[in-house]
Amino acid sequence: GGGSGGGCGGRQHATRGASCSSSASSFSGAEAEPGGPSDGKSLPPPTAMSSQTGRGVQVLSSDPYAHLGDRGRSGSSPARGPPPSAIERYEADGRRNPYHGQPPPAVGAYVAGPPPAAAYDTGYDAYYRQYGTYPPPVQPPPTGYAYPPPGPAYTPPPAYGYPPPTSYPPPASYPPPAYPHHGYAAPPPGYPPPAYGYPPPGYPPPAYGYPPPGYSTPHPGYMPLPPRRRQSRDSSDDDSALGGGGAKNKRKRKRGGGGGDDNKKEAAAPVNLKAEQVLPRIVEAAKESDGSRWLTARIADAEACDDAERDKIYEAVLPESLKLASDLYGSNVMQKLFDRATEEQLKAMAEKLKGEIFNLSTHRYGCRVVQKLVELLPEEPQVALGSELRNRVVECVENMHGNHVVQMLVRKLPTTQFLFVLDAMVAAVDKMSSHMYGCRVIQRLLERCEHDQIRGLLAHVMANAAKLTKDKHGNYIVQCVLEHGPQEEKRKIMQVVREGFVEYARDKVSSNVVEKCFEVSTVGIDVDFLKESREALYRTVLGEDGDDTASSPLQQLYHDRFGNYTVQCVIKHSRGEDREALEKRIMASEAQLKESASGRHVIAALKKATGQAPDEDEDQAEAGQANSSTTPDAPSRGSLLHASGQCKPCAWFWKAQGCRNDQNCQHCHLCPEGELKDRKKGKRSRGDEKP
Repeated sequence: GGGSGGGCGGRQHATRGASCSSSASSFSGAEAEPGGPSDGKSLPPPTAMSSQTGRGVQVLSSDPYAHLGDRGRSGSSPARGPPPSAIERYEADGRRNPYHGQPPPAVGAYVAGPPPAAAYDTGYDAYYRQYGTYPPPVQPPPTGYAYPPPGPAYTPPPAYGYPPPTSYPPPASYPPPAYPHHGYAAPPPGYPPPAYGYPPPGYPPPAYGYPPPGYSTPHPGYMPLPPRRRQSRDSSDDDSALGGGGAKNKRKRKRGGGGGDDNKKEAAAPVNLKAEQVLPRIVEAAKESDGSRWLTARIADAEACDDAERDKIYEAVLPESLKLASDLYGSNVMQKLFDRATEEQLKAMAEKLKGEIFNLSTHRYGCRVVQKLVELLPEEPQVALGSELRNRVVECVENMHGNHVVQMLVRKLPTTQFLFVLDAMVAAVDKMSSHMYGCRVIQRLLERCEHDQIRGLLAHVMANAAKLTKDKHGNYIVQCVLEHGPQEEKRKIMQVVREGFVEYARDKVSSNVVEKCFEVSTVGIDVDFLKESREALYRTVLGEDGDDTASSPLQQLYHDRFGNYTVQCVIKHSRGEDREALEKRIMASEAQLKESASGRHVIAALKKATGQAPDEDEDQAEAGQANSSTTPDAPSRGSLLHASGQCKPCAWFWKAQGCRNDQNCQHCHLCPEGELKDRKKGKRSRGDEKP
């Protein structure tokens, strides 16, 4: 049982910390005979091992402490060094039998059951006390084995250098196409050089001139165009394309403000092109910035562009009409050509666009071409062009470009030919009346259709008047009904406004409707019919007699952000006794009104309506009185300073609608037309104000 101390075969001894090993440095666990040498010399283990069949524990071959005798087994000796090595044991005499008379087991034998008690001797205990573990098992190598192992001589593989032999197939991606490469001046031996040199044949390509081979030469009249100038973008679209409820109807909350013509930018610099540079290549030039500007100016000039030249431009443009209609610059040439084209030429170009009207109507540039065609075509081709949108009216109206085309159809087609637009709007009136673009089309229908044709549309507007009045888009429809609708509908809307006057007057959106009520009942065509409604509305504004408390309508509107504009409008359209009552009520609160900017605006509006000079212009009025002798019969108060050159030209006098203030206008009516524009140009040139 000498193998149990460092046993390796049985599972029950696996926790002892030992493992199976055949290392030459392992030790056996056999007990030494009594009276053995004690001089410290190592004794060899037995040379053979035996086995007993049926046992599961491998028996060790020797005891590493057999040479120590009893003295070594008692555990009283001082600490010893490491046990002898296997080589020392093999070199010693191996006549001792460590198995106490028992036949030694064969090499590799296994024993079933626990090892004999003799295997657990004091030698193992001493080893455990010294090293903390039991000695590992030892299994000597089989006899006759040496290193290197027997057999044919081992030949190491040859040390291959670089490059490999020529018979070794090189990779497909090697060698590199050009040398020197990565430090090599030439390809490795056995590798063929590249089939082509560097650069490859045909590289670089030949330097082609203009035109390249295979392209025809330009026409004889071709000349290179001058460098393109940087164009400034327009600040806003054309007013005609905005529709109702657009920029022209937006409330201006700042005092003053110039007219449209005064704020226009100066015309762009002329294009330095000649006819021989453009006319041979009309279509290409029409798609360029400078070429388009030259063509539009040329077509508009009837003296420079006669009928023959116009026909030449038309013949070049006609085959490319569809492409030019949706081009940034080409669309401008198309529109200008429509103005000069004959009726037959217009029909021919409309025929070229047939089938693409919806796509062009919803295109940024194509919509303008379609609008121009609808405006200029005779009735029959007009109807044919509009019929392409018959089943897609709502889709076109919801488009930011297409709605302008539908508005143009309503403006230009006979009333019996655009009923498909009316039917589509009535079917979707709930959505369209509050839609940004749908409200514009409904306004055009209210302006153009007979009252009997729009009964269904009016019924919806009147049923939702209170809601639409406060809607940011629907309020324009209510204003349009007040201006173009039947008398009875106007009266009903004024009644709705009167019932919620203060609420509507203080709202940014609905205050426009309130002001429209005062306007149509004072200067509209239905003044006599709306007289009672107007008087009732003024009574609502003034409140009860003598009611000047903070809860009165006027007191609530004086200092309101939007309500003060309603008060100014009420003052402007007041007449007779109503104006006197207003003036009395406002002047009673003059001291309070001067404390706020909105209050000062109210006072200024009252003085302007009554012909008094505003506070800031009193000094100028006095100066005007002093110079009145030099300007007899002045048409306005501002004209008194005309002789001294200190006057301010009126921005409205020379316009079609004229100045509504007449003699009470604080600006000059004697200045010639264009004087205001010239003065502003002079200020810009001097740098007095920003352009």
